[in-house]
Amino acid sequence: MDNDKNEPVHLVEDTEIDDGLLALKMESTGVYNCLFDDGQHWRVQLSEIMRFRNIWLERMTAIRPFSERISRCFWFDLLILTRRYRIEPEDILQSILHVENGEPASGLKPATQFTRQPLRGLWHKHWFSARFMPANLLASMNRPGSMDFIWEIAKEGDLLTEEIVNQIAHHVTMTAYEERFAAKKMTGEWIIFLKHNGLNYYLCLGTHLTGDQRILDKITSICSLDFPELPNWLADARK
Repeated sequence: MDNDKNEPVHLVEDTEIDDGLLALKMESTGVYNCLFDDGQHWRVQLSEIMRFRNIWLERMTAIRPFSERISRCFWFDLLILTRRYRIEPEDILQSILHVENGEPASGLKPATQFTRQPLRGLWHKHWFSARFMPANLLASMNRPGSMDFIWEIAKEGDLLTEEIVNQIAHHVTMTAYEERFAAKKMTGEWIIFLKHNGLNYYLCLGTHLTGDQRILDKITSICSLDFPELPNWLADARK
């Protein structure tokens, strides 16, 4: 992977993830030309994307039987998130396996279909990384009644002991995590896919900060190279 100034890759440490792509163009030579919001310009060779893909197909052999239903654009997005955020690819690929296997218990929200334009007809499945833990704990603490336990402890006396501090810490971390996991409300970012003839076609990755139109533009302009009938499939899904 090259950038214009031959500078080291910029690692992004924010809790919220945005791929940072301001512009993406696939050249006729198979090079992904990328301009990021931090000013970096990357040219990612298709050969590098495929090498990255093959490495992970070797590591996670359960994906091989349906690997032809995973677009090159998906692998490109995964490569970008790995390089910019040090996201572990297995976290994302495991969510694909959950979808293929009928979504066994994982704590993550089940896959759902977009009902509003411009993504209507497409589906999304959350994937989870430890990076998302603070946001999930905060969501748990913001629900009604979540802090009642702490108020009950506070009524017991004026002295804040080490035992009470440990009880509170456990409640706002482990208990909150376990309850959210059991309720299948763990959230992360998105795997975008399309259902067609009973099969799932995995198109790309999206984030809550990526505009819906940007996701659709990427799907129609790049994913269609792997699945030429994709526009027709999407039109059928929207009926």
